[in-house]
Amino acid sequence: MLGHETFEKVYHAQNLQPDKSVSMKVIRKEKVIGVGMDHINREILVMKMVKHPNIVELHMGCFLFTCK
Repeated sequence: MLGHETFEKVYHAQNLQPDKSVSMKVIRKEKVIGVGMDHINREILVMKMVKHPNIVELHMGCFLFTCK
């Protein structure tokens, strides 16, 4: 794990195509329920626009839900 906040954790991961080191942000379901999908979608849109050498560039945003 690279870091964490109240509702999210950031992990180091490996993108296999192309072979590249990346970070992966995992957001807990409680945050989505608490703030709503609109807030999460806005966060993804803003991260796609940010281009700065000290901020990790967003390459992909997706949602995966599992039901148990």
